[in-house]
Amino acid sequence: MEKIGDIKAKPMTNLERGQFNGLDSTLKLTGTQIVSDIFHVKGNFQFVMPCMVHFQLKVEIDEKLMDLKAVIRENGDMKQIDAHYQDGYVTFSCKKTDLMYIVSTPKVTNVEITELNEYEYASDADETIRVNFPLGSVSEPTPVSFKVIPPNEDVAQKVQSTRSTYAILAISKCLCVESKGKDLNLKKKATLQLPINIPDDTDDYELTLFVVKEDSVEEVKASINKSEGKALSSEVSTMKTMVYALMKNRTSLGPTIYNEILYHLGKVRYYKLLTFRDKKYPNVIWVECCPLESVQAVIQKRRTDGYILERHGGESNTLCFRQNQKIRAEVGGKIAKDSGIPPSKYLITVLFDAEDKVAYFPFVKKATGSSANAVVKLVSDNFQKGKELWSLFFDPDRIGR
Repeated sequence: MEKIGDIKAKPMTNLERGQFNGLDSTLKLTGTQIVSDIFHVKGNFQFVMPCMVHFQLKVEIDEKLMDLKAVIRENGDMKQIDAHYQDGYVTFSCKKTDLMYIVSTPKVTNVEITELNEYEYASDADETIRVNFPLGSVSEPTPVSFKVIPPNEDVAQKVQSTRSTYAILAISKCLCVESKGKDLNLKKKATLQLPINIPDDTDDYELTLFVVKEDSVEEVKASINKSEGKALSSEVSTMKTMVYALMKNRTSLGPTIYNEILYHLGKVRYYKLLTFRDKKYPNVIWVECCPLESVQAVIQKRRTDGYILERHGGESNTLCFRQNQKIRAEVGGKIAKDSGIPPSKYLITVLFDAEDKVAYFPFVKKATGSSANAVVKLVSDNFQKGKELWSLFFDPDRIGR
């Protein structure tokens, strides 16, 4: 339990996150990201006067483009309240809650475009973000909203330090343009302009325009013009959530490229699934979802703690997960689940900024069976539910072989 402003709270464990279903509706909003752990508040506190909650975030927020909201649970209902961000810290006040977390949401500009006038949108935070709607682009007065979603700065730095690993070297700021929550189809093409930071030594790259959907990316066939200040522009007939990407030449479009764009936007991260066993408790499996950059450090730390990485499949391939990805462990072959263990014990719920992403569960050896090996299958339990992510085969009578 730690002190956070006027209250005491502790981060949810992985087991508790597996039993909490409050994140799905939050993450459906375009550009919304969870930027903290989920905290349990000690004693379901209630004050006569509002108390102050104040703690440091692990990620930087561009306050010119993004607003912060605290999501709290009050009397069983989830609600959002305004939060203030300064110098890496978030602050808000409330009178009663037993659970809380912080989300970032893009600032919204709402306008009405008419058939009688042309209109040019320019972001207050960055004037190189522009859309020019010519006269006659709509046939009637049309409400339009604009949201700017910045790239993740930590990701940009990682990519620059290990360029050979990635096909996407940089992306522009992302602009979401909607009318009543839907794509905006135009009678005449609008001119979209977005800034992008193009490194100087990038001769063997090409520029591509993409549309970003909830969990996928599509290429837009459009000519791209460079203007002063490293801004790019294109004429488009439909306004959506759009972003430019600097991509290696001769790179085939596909899931790898699309995931990299989502990675730059902070919508996904790369992990490996690590499976350990403990000589003291040989009938227990430890499955950990580990950030890609921390794999070797985590393996060494677990070895120091007495855990042994299974040799054959104990370290998965690199996998790409979204916020709130749920990973379920299934067992078979020479072992079975312990019937007394609740289903949530076999789940890992991925929250980017949470420390605990571990499922730790016992198994029961089968007395008979045709299989000589135990099997652990790790499958998706929500997005593409049932999709197999990784499988591990081992001898339950021997550890680490």
